[in-house]
Amino acid sequence: MAIIMNLKRQEPAHLDVRALELMESILGPERCREIMEETSFDLVDTLAAVEAHLHEQDYAAVRKECIGIASMSAQIGLDDFSLTARNVVDCINADNMEALPSVAARMMRLGEASLMSVLNLTEDPYS
Repeated sequence: MAIIMNLKRQEPAHLDVRALELMESILGPERCREIMEETSFDLVDTLAAVEAHLHEQDYAAVRKECIGIASMSAQIGLDDFSLTARNVVDCINADNMEALPSVAARMMRLGEASLMSVLNLTEDPYS
């Protein structure tokens, strides 16, 4: 008898609140908010580039962009997103093209959820 498992497609994004608090204490609330927003926009652009490179099967470019994603996302407290981007790099380095599509899809889903959590965090309740 076959076992059917229902896999969740959504993953909650986890923000490292301590990293954000540290960044805010060093830079101040306004500059911290600016950096979070700028980095989020950069991450959106980079995710779009990764998607295009995956479609073109340009794995060297995917690797390069994912290294950037891992670095940028870690700097703003998106540790799970950063780890998933590094997992994509690991798939490419190991030439594991069987796992790459699912790991990349997970990174895209987690990236979307992470960026939405940053957006919700940086929204100005007084505007």
